[in-house]
Amino acid sequence: MRITILGGLFVVFVFGAARAAGAGSVYDLSYRPVVGLRVAYEESIDTTMKGDGANGNRSATESEKFHRQLVVSEEVVTEVRGGEAVGRRITFGPNSWWASKRNEQPATKTRLIYAGKTVNFRVTPEGKIEQDFGVQPKGELMRLLRNQILGRTSLFAGKPVAAGERWRADDALRPMLDLQSGDTVSAIVTLKGVREQEGRQVADIGMSAGVLATKSELHVEMELEGAFVIDVQTGVAVKGDLTGKCRMAGLAVHGTVKVTGEGSLEMHHSGRILPAGDRAVAGVANGG
Repeated sequence: MRITILGGLFVVFVFGAARAAGAGSVYDLSYRPVVGLRVAYEESIDTTMKGDGANGNRSATESEKFHRQLVVSEEVVTEVRGGEAVGRRITFGPNSWWASKRNEQPATKTRLIYAGKTVNFRVTPEGKIEQDFGVQPKGELMRLLRNQILGRTSLFAGKPVAAGERWRADDALRPMLDLQSGDTVSAIVTLKGVREQEGRQVADIGMSAGVLATKSELHVEMELEGAFVIDVQTGVAVKGDLTGKCRMAGLAVHGTVKVTGEGSLEMHHSGRILPAGDRAVAGVANGG
């Protein structure tokens, strides 16, 4: 008997920007990319899942651990369309990989195919990903590109907000967690304040969320808490820490196996803004 482990349920959050809007303590929180914006970042994600299954007098316990680390030594925005960064040139560090371990089996480690390489990515108006690297992304790699590297999903209010103000960001979590329309999500985001850090203005953002979902015939409950530091001028996440817990229960394998389990998530992100480079960004334009 095999218990399905929900390792793909958790997705790294990469948040949008915070930009000052007018005088005082009111801020328009949004990501505003421009051609030539250069950043670097490192991040890791660790998830664990443990499940117990029973079928009559038979029972079994399965566990799964997953680790991913991504190092980007340079990311340059090369094209902006309708306010969205649809083109990026990304230089990946050699120490970019992920690994998974099931039960007591040896861990399986996979090196990111882009590790140590510079790749140009572009999202077409039809939503397809173009790249100048031979291997086409699929599965976990495609999810990584769309949700993390090529996207900057915003959890912000879409209007100017003041320090201490809260707002709902339910719909922004659905694609991140691969939720369906019938799943229930409640996410609260808070602008805790804006301060100076290393000569730049940064915004402290908090997030708290709860999710009720159905995955692989199982009922899933999630709790997430996060704290992030966003550079106000550029919208770059310079620090992020996210933790979560998950509980699952239900009848799997077409109602024949009673399953209960729990899991955890831990994510850390560290980013920095790079000075404007001398390298020319060829063939790019800011689109309206």
